[in-house]
Amino acid sequence: MKFERYDLDCGASFFAFPMPHMQSVATGIRVNAGTRDEDWTKTGAGIPREAGLAHACEHMLFQGNARFGNSKETTAYLEDVGGVANAFTSKEITFYYNVLPSRHALRAPVYLYHLLSEPLLRPEDIRKEMQNILEEIKMYYDNPETYAEIVFEEIAYGDHPLAKCALGTSEAVSAFSREDFLRYRSRFYHTGNFTFIAVGNFDPGKMAAQFNSLFGAQKQGTKNVRARESSITHKKIVDVAGRDIQQLHVFLGAPIGPAEDRSTLALEVFTNMLSGGMSFPLFQEVRDKRGLCYAVEAGLSACTDRSLFHVYLGTDPARSREAVSAVEEVVVKSMDDQALFFRAKELMIGRMALQFESPAKILYSAAESTAPEDVPQSPEEKIAEIESVEFEEVKAAAERYLLPSNFIRTFVGPKDFTV
Repeated sequence: MKFERYDLDCGASFFAFPMPHMQSVATGIRVNAGTRDEDWTKTGAGIPREAGLAHACEHMLFQGNARFGNSKETTAYLEDVGGVANAFTSKEITFYYNVLPSRHALRAPVYLYHLLSEPLLRPEDIRKEMQNILEEIKMYYDNPETYAEIVFEEIAYGDHPLAKCALGTSEAVSAFSREDFLRYRSRFYHTGNFTFIAVGNFDPGKMAAQFNSLFGAQKQGTKNVRARESSITHKKIVDVAGRDIQQLHVFLGAPIGPAEDRSTLALEVFTNMLSGGMSFPLFQEVRDKRGLCYAVEAGLSACTDRSLFHVYLGTDPARSREAVSAVEEVVVKSMDDQALFFRAKELMIGRMALQFESPAKILYSAAESTAPEDVPQSPEEKIAEIESVEFEEVKAAAERYLLPSNFIRTFVGPKDFTV
């Protein structure tokens, strides 16, 4: 089974993954624009012009449109039949999606059309919703783990556009006007920059026809094509922030290759070698054997130009050196562990099979990993790709990018903590 591609009248592609045995359908529109596409040049007041505008635009689209006049009406259209809706903004995309019972599948294109194409963007709604985003910014910055991750990404990506935080800055968000949203939408919110995806129990022909009838007359516009920027200049490689807290929150890791690079796939396997679960080395060595933490995990975020590997650790400030050293020892030792490599591959294949029992999870995966012109991978194709990875590829990629001497480090801990 593979994704079916339909070329719509509006110039966008529609990717359909029918699963007739399911009782639901998950549908979404991917906008090929995210935080990295914002203009962060300073205004006369010294405020980054569009810092956080992609994320703020996502919020505003739920505040009412030509058919559904306010946020209650917008969501009730789906919730009244048991459906759910949401969206997210990342560094490179914005994705609007919903999940519905199959018998209401054709509500999905209607909902998405009015959401993306006819927002009211009333000034009073902008003022209110920007206040909500300011509270969201406070929430993330008050949480030492999420704050440490934000700072880690900023210093790891250095002067690269991927260093921009999706939340933007409080000053910029407070200053957004209707004209800012209209300008941003005119650049990115058109069918030439959209990808339509649906997964689950639905009729692909009827869904494609519904998208055509709704979006067919829209002006296509120009697809957002970014110049590749692979170089990164680091202003610093270690950051320490003091807070009124007791635990030390550590992120360490390094930029790696582009999402499409074979080495990035190899390092995805390596990430699972380190942190596939409680029986894998990071948890076993750092937590269970040495008692250095409650939480420790490795992660990898893949982006077009450069991706990012990290390990997160929450530990006692007095034992920080021991804890960081333990993590580094696990990373280096795991590079030579071929048996661990085979365990990680089997784990990934098994979890892939579980993931593809859910239309919503297939939808998210397709949105996050697919360039607008590329057909999303089917479960079988993803599994085949994982199976094709060789141990020597993983070892070579880890030795190239993930030696501890290459690591960027962020520490968020008590005010008196020093490295």
